[in-house]
Amino acid sequence: MPERVPKLHAYQEAAIQAIKTERTLFLAADMGLGKTRIVLETIRDEGVQALVIAPLRPMFSTWPREIKKWTPELTYRIIHGPDKLAIAKQTGHDITLINYEGLKWLYQMMHDHAIPVRKYGLTAFDESSMLKSWKSRRFRLLQAMDKMLGELRVNMSATPMPNGYHELWSQMWLLDGGKALGAKITHFTDKYFVTLGPPRYELMLRPGADRLIMEAVKSKFFRLKAEDYLEMTEPVINTIEIELPAAVMAQYKEFKKDAVLRLSEQTVVTAVSAGAAANKLRQISQGAVYHADGKTFTEMHTKRVEALKAIQEENEGSPLLVACQFKFEIVMLRKAFGDIPVIAGGTPSTLATQYIDQWNAGQLPMLVCHPASLSHGVNLQDGGRIVVWYGLTWSLEQYIQFVGRLHRQGQKYGVIVHHLIARGTVDTRVLQALTVKNQTQSGFLEAIKQALYE
Repeated sequence: MPERVPKLHAYQEAAIQAIKTERTLFLAADMGLGKTRIVLETIRDEGVQALVIAPLRPMFSTWPREIKKWTPELTYRIIHGPDKLAIAKQTGHDITLINYEGLKWLYQMMHDHAIPVRKYGLTAFDESSMLKSWKSRRFRLLQAMDKMLGELRVNMSATPMPNGYHELWSQMWLLDGGKALGAKITHFTDKYFVTLGPPRYELMLRPGADRLIMEAVKSKFFRLKAEDYLEMTEPVINTIEIELPAAVMAQYKEFKKDAVLRLSEQTVVTAVSAGAAANKLRQISQGAVYHADGKTFTEMHTKRVEALKAIQEENEGSPLLVACQFKFEIVMLRKAFGDIPVIAGGTPSTLATQYIDQWNAGQLPMLVCHPASLSHGVNLQDGGRIVVWYGLTWSLEQYIQFVGRLHRQGQKYGVIVHHLIARGTVDTRVLQALTVKNQTQSGFLEAIKQALYE
């Protein structure tokens, strides 16, 4: 058999062997280490039909591209779109691709006998952290579909527990039916956590429980850390402080105190809960505030736009990948920079794919994205090296994944990450929350890595 070009890395061969040996494995590999190829090679070697469940954009772009690149002899189908029923009835494909949102439809069609129930030899849960909530419909559906998922199962995620240890249970259950962490969520929480509350119920780890959880799951984890295998420097993090106009800062403080902001005689913004108030404070910090209808808004300041212009001028010729949070930001950015391309909720997949291709070809000076729309499975390292967090996310998973679109294998230059932070606002709390969450997840993954080599 002729040698494949390029050859598998040694760590990829080790991961493939671990899947074959363990039969169920959590592939906790950093972005850029070739998780997709590891799974594709396993499918080919095992000669099984596979079900791959992935976020929408990786399902449409990453997996087909990687199949054609690494395992072109494998056939695939994508169950999505207006013809999905006819596609789902087809047989003989090596790989079936479906996104997480399509699971409800698939389950219903099988339940109604519109399509036959098939048992797959291998099931891959791409970005399995999307299954971190045991309450989610997608997890419950997969529990109900457990018998069709087959013997070989692989979780794929660089961020297995972005918000804490409690997010491991549902992902592990899909691998082993509860053998490692308990058959029911209550078995898991009662053993490793204490419940705090009321009024707000939260789970807190019992002393030493983090080590016990790690011991329980370590045989099913295969940890691949980018810095161990890639010759890449860590991203340069640069925090840019923004000074809000005095009048806006006074309004910010007034709203923080009273949860009421009078914009005019006719327009008054209020918040009915702490969460709503925090969201309004973020909006003010970002440059505008939504009215009661949630659609119209009043512009408050352009300090972030000015900061982004300064970054663009300082990095003339270097494309900027910009993360935004609110729709009004897109309006303000297009007012300042023209009709810039945007990938966010509502962007058609064909248009998003076009923008991604243009970015990687070096044709876009700026690409604005909501991190939830671009966080998983998209390769952008060929098009630039600068990330600008126009507005930070509360989600560690989104943060790591978004930066990882550029900071991954194939990136030729050092990645620079700019945080735009409005001084004296909720921005600082968001950044602190991301730091604390990252320390928790990093500690777990480092412990897993150490356990593998004891």
